[in-house]
Amino acid sequence: MNETENNISTVPETPPANTPTDEAYIQCEECNIATAAANFVKIAQKDECDGDKTLAKLQPLLDDKLTPSEKWIKTMTDITEEATCDKLKYLEVLGGLTEYLEKRDSPILKNLDKGS
Repeated sequence: MNETENNISTVPETPPANTPTDEAYIQCEECNIATAAANFVKIAQKDECDGDKTLAKLQPLLDDKLTPSEKWIKTMTDITEEATCDKLKYLEVLGGLTEYLEKRDSPILKNLDKGS
């Protein structure tokens, strides 16, 4: 395990299967973004093609506890676009997050659309 993987191992695990039915979690857009980011870390840790590069992109966001949600989404989008081996896995996570945010008419997505 390299140093980046070691630092990233502190990312919380994906919520238990029953968590998405919890109303507080469903209402928390930032919680869903954090879950998507944690899933990106898990995919990257197993990605033999792009994993190190992906982890290097995620580490600064993890280090900065105040990283805005929009920056997380932009970074996950960039990772998905650049992925070569596990693109479909990243796309599945990002697609699920985007669908969730669209259904909520999220101001986070509106801010991204404005180019902020």
